[in-house]
Amino acid sequence: MKVGIQKTVNIICAIALFLAVTALPIEYYNVLRVIVFTGCLLVVFNQKIKKLWRLLFITIALLFNPIFPIYLYVKLYWVLLDVLCGILFLLLVFYGYSSSIKKQRTIKKQVSKNKDMYNVKY
Repeated sequence: MKVGIQKTVNIICAIALFLAVTALPIEYYNVLRVIVFTGCLLVVFNQKIKKLWRLLFITIALLFNPIFPIYLYVKLYWVLLDVLCGILFLLLVFYGYSSSIKKQRTIKKQVSKNKDMYNVKY
C-alpha cells in the first residue's frame, strides 16, 4: 500500500478516535471498532513500518477488535484509550514512515549522482 494512502487512513482513525471522547450513540462505537481494527491491520501488514510500531498496533487491534469485543465498563478508561490510540496514529503519520522515505530520497540522490558521474560526454 502506498504511504500516502496509509497516512490518510491513519489520520481518519485518529479523528474517529478523538471524536469518540464525546457522548455519541453506541452505533458509533461499534463502527469505531471496525475502523480502528482495519487501520491497525493495515499498519501491521505494511512493510515500511518498524517492529515496535507493529507491536503497538497489534495490541490496539486486539483492544478494538469487533469480532471478540473487549468491554471496559468505565467510560473514563475508554476515553484515555481513545486519546492515547489517536495520538499513536498521529505519531505514526509523522514519525513512523520518515526513515523509509529518507532512505528512498537518499537512494534517489545516489542514483542521480551515479548517472551524472557515468554520463561523461567525449
